[in-house]
Amino acid sequence: MVTARRFTVIIEEKLLLKLLSFFGYGHSEAELEKLDESLYEKPSEDGGALKHYYFENLKISLPQIKLSVFTSHKLPLDLKALKGTLGIPLIRFEDAVINMYPFTRVHPYETQEIIINDVLKHFREELISQAAQILGSVDFLGNPMGLLNDVTEGVSELIKYGNVGGLIRNVTHGVSNSAAKFAGTLSDGLGKTMDNRHQSEREYIRYHGATSGEHLVAGIHGLAQGIIGGLTSVITSTVEGVKTEGGVSGFFSGLGKGLVGTVTKPVAGALDFASETAQTVRDMASLSNHRGSMSSVSGSHVAVRDRRACSLASPALRPTDRSSFSTLRTTSTPSSSLPWSQSTLTAC
Repeated sequence: MVTARRFTVIIEEKLLLKLLSFFGYGHSEAELEKLDESLYEKPSEDGGALKHYYFENLKISLPQIKLSVFTSHKLPLDLKALKGTLGIPLIRFEDAVINMYPFTRVHPYETQEIIINDVLKHFREELISQAAQILGSVDFLGNPMGLLNDVTEGVSELIKYGNVGGLIRNVTHGVSNSAAKFAGTLSDGLGKTMDNRHQSEREYIRYHGATSGEHLVAGIHGLAQGIIGGLTSVITSTVEGVKTEGGVSGFFSGLGKGLVGTVTKPVAGALDFASETAQTVRDMASLSNHRGSMSSVSGSHVAVRDRRACSLASPALRPTDRSSFSTLRTTSTPSSSLPWSQSTLTAC
């Protein structure tokens, strides 16, 4: 039996495409023929029967997986072409909790290839059955499953421990997280209509905010950049259209993009500000929730018995004596009835 603990899987679109390109996915047949064909001839060299494997009870359990997918806004031309051949567009989502039933077989006697294919088929079907869970975690819907989990956790703390602060922190975290993801998705959609220079500046501001943790500062910069970009959009886009396309067609093409940017750039800046502000609130709620949980844990350690009085002259532990224990807490002169003096008492 193989059981894996809870773990997190993060898939980054750009890295995934680079790995697929490195291993030859999407290459032409002429390129693939250059590979060493001796690898495919090895099974026939043995000439014997295929090796079978027997298990009395084969069980592979992956109880819970946290799956996240991060898409890329800008890809090189080769990776963009490779992405088009996949036929499956990746959707951005974060921390989708996936629970899968274990793979179980009793007395299997099969070849290695059949067993591996059965395992992959089982977990592929389990992953497909969790499509609703994944859909509920996508960013363009505001991650409703994450909001539901936060609210559920807060209500659970309120019912079990009467922790009103925990309820407020969890609800604040869930609402701000959903607002940040939804606003960020709308902002990304508007960013596709902008010129490359303005979009590169937006991405730099957001990247700086994500790496430094100064989301509020990044939101203010994004809002200012959107307003300034909207005011100057007609001039900059028209000039760029004339430079790139030239002539009257470039002038009118740039002018049209500039008129559109006059509206979309300030709106995208406002959405960037809303997203970064919501992320600031989310991070503050997470930090407050962490501190609250740490304080509740530290406060849960209480003494289960009174400390015993020990004599430095005799290191042997004595039975717990309430009268001698109370002597440790007083500053008065020790009683003559005790077999040791106040100066030789210690607690253990």
